[in-house]
Amino acid sequence: VELREHPELSTIEAVRRSFEAIAGQVQLTGILTIIGMLSFAITNLQPMRVFGIFGAVAVAFSTLCTFTLLPALMTLWPPKAVARERSRPATAWRFDRLLNLYRKLGPKRILICTLALGIFAGISARRLRVDDSWIANLPASSDIVAGDRAMNRLMGGAMPLDFVAVAQPGKDFLDPAELHRLAAWEAVVRRAPNVGAVRSFYTDVAEITARLRGKPVGSIGPTDLARDDIYQAYFLMSSTAGFPLDKWLDNSKRNAHIVALVHRADYERIGQILAARLPGSSQTAAQALTPFGDGWISYTTVQQLVEGQGASLA
Repeated sequence: VELREHPELSTIEAVRRSFEAIAGQVQLTGILTIIGMLSFAITNLQPMRVFGIFGAVAVAFSTLCTFTLLPALMTLWPPKAVARERSRPATAWRFDRLLNLYRKLGPKRILICTLALGIFAGISARRLRVDDSWIANLPASSDIVAGDRAMNRLMGGAMPLDFVAVAQPGKDFLDPAELHRLAAWEAVVRRAPNVGAVRSFYTDVAEITARLRGKPVGSIGPTDLARDDIYQAYFLMSSTAGFPLDKWLDNSKRNAHIVALVHRADYERIGQILAARLPGSSQTAAQALTPFGDGWISYTTVQQLVEGQGASLA
């Protein structure tokens, strides 16, 4: 444009004038884009942080090249002055409409409308519900969907949520008091919404003791178990070939495994289980126990994605 309107200018002078005209807009666009990319750096997920940081660096280098490499190339290989366009692009009328709307409203009104829209979006975001069920996105005829539906209907659930309970210092889970504490947490998890089944070392001890006493399974509670009952059940489990005792109790007998099967598990349902509390206790299941496994990983990943995206958007 400069060469067309001022043919007497040298190439260097034309390039200089062109870049002076757009310098402010390009710099502001680059700075705001870098800030937008860096907002991902405050998230908890490493891939998103890396994307934000390296994306910001890439935009910074691109902006730098716009004011260094591009003018140098245009000076070495100067563009030819082109004739004035006879016809406007098909999309030009859309830009004209936006420009006319901007002129009618004015910057102050646009700013007020933008702030009002931001406030409305913030209020609406409080009603946001996280749906992370990838099963729901598959076709109803899919074998995976059919299998998941059968697992949730016929069994305790398709998603296991695992916990590790640690005994008090100097004690282990062969101690009646510690086994009672394990039973209490098992009961809390079992009462949580959407939990289909819960199992732990306590469950096996109670079932074996009931069978030895000739009583129905489920009729023995934690208060019915004495130290001798616990030791007897432990001896039978440890001496039975193929019994997965190491799945429920480690060699020190101080770490016990609790597994809960969750119906149609998702972020919100797992969160309800982790927030369950013992009566009269301020600790949640996630605080008193140590969650792990696929269910915990799924919940934590979605939580970090949601919180990270919310923080970066803000």
